[in-house]
Amino acid sequence: MSIERNEQLEYIKLWETSGLSKAEFCRQMGITYTHFNAWHYRIKHRDRPHSGDHEHTKIVPVTVTNEKIESEQTYLILRIKSSVLEIPPGFPDDQLRNIIEILL
Repeated sequence: MSIERNEQLEYIKLWETSGLSKAEFCRQMGITYTHFNAWHYRIKHRDRPHSGDHEHTKIVPVTVTNEKIESEQTYLILRIKSSVLEIPPGFPDDQLRNIIEILL
């Protein structure tokens, strides 16, 4: 069964609003349950949009200054969806990138 990605997404949206189990939805739509599960997994878990494509991503202005903040430790605070991350100085870039990708 070869169905384009946009059609797969439409089937998933229909199922999410149908109130039916996946199995019953697939029976009614004439879709193979195994294929539907694969589409659902791929679209919801692996094909995460890039941050620029995410419909809820917004760019906010940031002002960078040279002021020294007097505190014991300065953290970068990121708010992504319902998560708040406090990133300490020197935190590895690659690990931060992986964390952000997971949260998006």
